[in-house]
This record gives sequence, C-alpha cells and structure tokens, in this order.
Amino acid sequence: MRDDKRITVAWVAIAVIAAWWFFLGSASVSAEAQLGRLGPAELATLGLLSAANLGLLILAAIAVRLRRLAARVFVAVVLVANIIAAFLDQVGPLDISYAVAVVISLGAAIWSWRVAPQ
Repeated sequence: MRDDKRITVAWVAIAVIAAWWFFLGSASVSAEAQLGRLGPAELATLGLLSAANLGLLILAAIAVRLRRLAARVFVAVVLVANIIAAFLDQVGPLDISYAVAVVISLGAAIWSWRVAPQ
C-alpha cells in the first residue's frame, strides 16, 4: 500500500511546477509580443506550445495519483521533457531554478510510487 502523504507531496510538487510554468510561459509569450521579434504565427505557436505544456503538467499532477504503469511513464516523460526544455533556449537563473524544481518534483513522484513499509 502506498502512503497517501507521499502522493500528496508529489501532487503538490507537480502542481507548483504547473503554476510556475504558467508564469514562465505567459511571461515568455508576453515578452516576445512586446519586443516584436516574432510574427503572429510564431507567437501563436509559442502560445500553443506553452498552453499544451501547462495542460500536460496538469495531467501529470492528476496522473501521479494513479497506480498504472502508463500513468507513471507519462508523469516521468512530461517532467523529463520539462527539464530538457528548461535548457533549450537562453538559460538564466529562472530556467535553472525551474529545472531544479522539476528534478525535485520528479524525485517526489518516484518517491510516492514506492510501497510504504507495513
């Protein structure tokens, strides 16, 4: 049997990452729009990708509570993709902090999947 407290910690950790991504994605799209470096099509693509990642993070927060292998793989893939994505553009302190927080969230998810001692 799994420990519900561990699952809650993992859920909260991933939910925090989702909220953080909402801020980062919104700020990134907004900054690009104000700078005028991207055309409407590129801005729309960036916005859709940011929204899609937010949706995947929300689904990962929900899936961390599931006991199925497919759910665990989904959570791991989404979080690892976010770690990689943090280093794909201009890397600054916010990106590094985000990547570290995602690594911690991934650790919390893996920890929550362990069977609690009885």
